[in-house]
Amino acid sequence: MSHYYVNLEYGQSNGNANQRALFEALDAYSLLTRNGRLRRLWARIRRQPYTLWSLNSMSQQWQVQARYESGLQLVPVAAIRGSEGKESAFDSHFTPLHHRHSRERWLGIAMAHWQGQILPPVDLIKVDDGRSAVYFVRDGHHRVSVARAFGQREIEANVTVWQLNGPAPWNACEPSMQTAVPAADYSY
Repeated sequence: MSHYYVNLEYGQSNGNANQRALFEALDAYSLLTRNGRLRRLWARIRRQPYTLWSLNSMSQQWQVQARYESGLQLVPVAAIRGSEGKESAFDSHFTPLHHRHSRERWLGIAMAHWQGQILPPVDLIKVDDGRSAVYFVRDGHHRVSVARAFGQREIEANVTVWQLNGPAPWNACEPSMQTAVPAADYSY
């Protein structure tokens, strides 16, 4: 997989940057992080969580009936709610929470996206209890973040399904978890 980074000192990405793409990416990143800070402040005031759901933490509450590869699919970006291991690196809207490395990586991907380059599919885990499903990012957090920032409705993903034996926590009565999407098949 290619890695997209921006060298901000010289204004170049991977050799020959398009200045307009760099400016568009910088504007999008600035808006994204400013809105992210405001959302997190509001969440703290309201004493609500603002981080991604942790697959590692939540999976201790589940009984997984089956795990299988589901292949390449188009997945609704809004259904991606958590992470397998990087939940502290992004907020619940996939705004990066760390600085330099994450910013350069984000800008590189945003420039590639803005220039129309085809990015590799992300790797997701679909946790499905038969009533609804939620996706967790295994690889591709910055690509999901850029997709959200640019208003992309769907993202191409290699999906691994975890079929639960019983109800998922987001089908419980807790309001902060009731944002899962109904189970659906988005495969090609």
